[in-house]
Amino acid sequence: MTFDEWIRHGYDKGFCSPPVCVTHDGIPTTALEDEEFDEGYDPCFHGVRLYDDLQMRNGCEANSLQAVWRAIELGWSK
Repeated sequence: MTFDEWIRHGYDKGFCSPPVCVTHDGIPTTALEDEEFDEGYDPCFHGVRLYDDLQMRNGCEANSLQAVWRAIELGWSK
């Protein structure tokens, strides 16, 4: 299965949105989440970074430790 097939399967099953650019598009939210955020609440949005290749993954993990400690927390560490 390719990545495109895999992400489409997740979308078709209702597990995820299509990939969006958080910088330019923003995170897909519900109206309730927007309202909660505007009222000062801190809703958690689970994000998954999509890598172009292994070099990008390694660069992101070297620069952004949250990806590393989440992987360790989930038992996914290398």
